[in-house]
Amino acid sequence: LVFDSFAQPAFSGLRGPMDARQVVLRTENLDIDLHISRLAGQTTVWGQLLPRIEHAAISRVQVTLMCDGERFESARTNNSGEFRFEGVPEGELSIGVYLPAMSRQVFGVFRIQRN
Repeated sequence: LVFDSFAQPAFSGLRGPMDARQVVLRTENLDIDLHISRLAGQTTVWGQLLPRIEHAAISRVQVTLMCDGERFESARTNNSGEFRFEGVPEGELSIGVYLPAMSRQVFGVFRIQRN
């Protein structure tokens, strides 16, 4: 975890709750940029794989979201490396990314909880 917007101080003069959160997970070859929002009681996690090396394949990569150790859902990235999960439960979440071109699997952990 290299960035979590909830761990940053709030801007001076900001009013009301912040409904969106940004988390960036980093590995040697890849950043996973996550945006977490809650609207009408439903949490959505959408993100993008951002390669840190040239010519890394990020299209059609399988991304799996797990909650408290149980598989929640899997998605495939689009041509820009973007993916989305809706109806995400609160708890300890793990995200797994399988990169077949590198024969490597990447995991990151973050937590969602009701304020």
